Amino acid sequence: MEKKIHESTKIIHAGRNPKEQGWMVNPPIYQSSTIVFPTYKDFMYAERGYSNNDLVQPYELKYGRYGTQTNFALEQAIAEIEGGYNTFVTSSGAAAINTALIAFLKHGDHMLLVDNVYSPTRGFADKFLKKLGVETTYFDPHIGEGIAKLIKKNTKVIFLESPGSQTFEIQDVPLICKIAKKHNVVTILDNSWASGIYFKSFDHGVDVSVMALTKYINGHSDIMMGSITVQEKNFRVMYEAFRYMAVTAAPYCSYMVQRGLRTSKLRMDHCFKSGLEMAKWFQKRPEVEKVLYPALESDKNHALWKRDFTGAAGLFSVILDKKYSNEALARMLDKLNLFGMGYSWGGYESLIIPFDAGSIRTATKYPYSNKTALRINIGLEDVEDLKADLELGFRRLKR
Repeated sequence: MEKKIHESTKIIHAGRNPKEQGWMVNPPIYQSSTIVFPTYKDFMYAERGYSNNDLVQPYELKYGRYGTQTNFALEQAIAEIEGGYNTFVTSSGAAAINTALIAFLKHGDHMLLVDNVYSPTRGFADKFLKKLGVETTYFDPHIGEGIAKLIKKNTKVIFLESPGSQTFEIQDVPLICKIAKKHNVVTILDNSWASGIYFKSFDHGVDVSVMALTKYINGHSDIMMGSITVQEKNFRVMYEAFRYMAVTAAPYCSYMVQRGLRTSKLRMDHCFKSGLEMAKWFQKRPEVEKVLYPALESDKNHALWKRDFTGAAGLFSVILDKKYSNEALARMLDKLNLFGMGYSWGGYESLIIPFDAGSIRTATKYPYSNKTALRINIGLEDVEDLKADLELGFRRLKR
């Protein structure tokens, strides 16, 4: 029996085939729109997929819009890491989410969407899918077996984000997926926080795993990309949506993300360690009422996190002791030297942004709307330097 290799080793070697890459360590950038075929037979073999989706096989060269060998190398690597049959890489994480939803939803269908979902996903459901005649019901992230009561005859998708990227509630993914399968409902999970490294979607019963490779997998805040990974039973329906949505990632971007992939486990482990230390530091601050981070033993999501995850991202939120004025927040944030204010996360740099999840929640009451909330991304800096920067920031906040 072949010995199972460690996750860090798998990430280094996944998707690599030096023999097919001219014996180069990294796959070249195959940048092309037109792909020419040596014979009529070869051309007709590629053409067959245009008229009959059932004949398409993974990672076939046809036309640049469907990807080149550079894309395929990354797709094979992500599929191997996630434990899926096939991966499609897209131009952004949002493109991956939207394409996955389009694949399984049509006019007259109903979707269950977790209430802590990434706000662009909520916007896509409320504005775009609604126009197509798709009904959406939001549910409490901690609903557990109660999800069964919300499933209708026309429910086709349950969309999960565990944990959510602002308030960090963890869903009981295995339980919800088990219930979904009894009702023939497809489960889609946004797995960006764990990045396919700290949480294995398919081992927990998920049908479709989507990620923003923009975050930890790329890890350098310079490329936008997403991924959709499926099991074999969902390959063809996803291929059709991917083909017609035309959201293929550029080969250059695929090349760059592969570079980031090889060090992603090392960086995530560092961010997990630093993130946990910083979260505990925030807990001791008099200005902080609560830290939302499942890796903390005091967090109400900790038991599920410990059961299902093997680590945690360096992304969490802190709830301050009161609602601070815009002027006070400006004093604190504007002069931070090591924390940037900007969207996204998972890069090498630390970030901080204020937010109010209460303005968009519909199924659950957000309990901290009367307090200032900050989302923190801990990067690769030394934590002592980060603490010193924030210490000065808190002094300015209370001035």
